[in-house]
Amino acid sequence: MWETGFIEALSSYFGDWSPHADKLAGRSLLDSVGEGRDWMIERSLAVPLRAIWGEMKENARLASEHREQRGAMQLLANYIKSAGKAGGKDWELHVVAHSAGSIFFAHMLQHILALKLPLRSVQFLAPAVELAVYRDKVFGVASQGLCPLPTLYLLSDDAERADTVGSQLVYGKSLLYLVANACERKRGTPILGMHACLESDQTMKTAYQGQAADGLPSLIIAGARREPEGKEQASSQSTSHGGFDNDPATMNSVLYR
Repeated sequence: MWETGFIEALSSYFGDWSPHADKLAGRSLLDSVGEGRDWMIERSLAVPLRAIWGEMKENARLASEHREQRGAMQLLANYIKSAGKAGGKDWELHVVAHSAGSIFFAHMLQHILALKLPLRSVQFLAPAVELAVYRDKVFGVASQGLCPLPTLYLLSDDAERADTVGSQLVYGKSLLYLVANACERKRGTPILGMHACLESDQTMKTAYQGQAADGLPSLIIAGARREPEGKEQASSQSTSHGGFDNDPATMNSVLYR
């Protein structure tokens, strides 16, 4: 388990933001409805959010790439190796990553491959990893058959735009929209978990039109399909970015795989 604390930090900044919104954004609070409100939040909070998000991503990276070999995943890899479990056939490794967990996995994959660990499945719920990082560290390896292609559970773009961060009075889109437009270094950074980004990238779109392990779909759009409770194999009914790990259909699909 890896916990970021990003939502807590985000909530703190939102709480301090509203009294100074006019000055920070150069825009009147009277205009802060819908797209105008979201634009104001993205602009006025970009600097502090980029710092927090950047530190979180750096923590995820250093867990696997610490220069003094003291990262958590580096230490764990050494323990696995010394215990004689590397490349073993008497156990399996399954990875489930929600939101920023996909960033953590992108960097730790190198250790899984080096140890020849029996990685059997990878599932991403609304992954917050940059599409460029995913291409570089995960997709290329999966394309060579060296690791499973991660199954993606995503919101539709309409659902992303209907989601909120904090409340309807704060940010009127999903967390991934906030990440893409305010937290990353460049506004509009393509994020793997955003269906619109996936659709606009022909390589990704083609790859995810195929099948994942055991002939099951590799791309699951929340709300697009529903199966009887207890029988879910490729289903999600989450209506929010943070709701995937509380959604029975999603969790049953994850456990089935």
